Amino acid sequence: MDLKLKICRGSSVRRILVREANEYCATHVIVGKSQGLSKIRPTISLPRYCAKKLSKDCWVFAVDNGKVVFKREGSPTNHVDLKGVFLFYDYF
Repeated sequence: MDLKLKICRGSSVRRILVREANEYCATHVIVGKSQGLSKIRPTISLPRYCAKKLSKDCWVFAVDNGKVVFKREGSPTNHVDLKGVFLFYDYF
């Protein structure tokens, strides 16, 4: 897995995330939040939007405090081949 950092500008985090995931041909999108920014109920609007806009082959996960709070499974892939895992942290 090759990790890269890219700072993107735009008005909508959701649109930018989908655009970047498509640009990198991501097979998995994982979003999460910082532990210090806790809310009573985690929001799943961002991962739900990603699941709607990304291809059916892309897996979408939302993680809150170590628990998967949203999961949209994509098409079966070889677990060794994680080409294009796209992480976005601190979305809440």
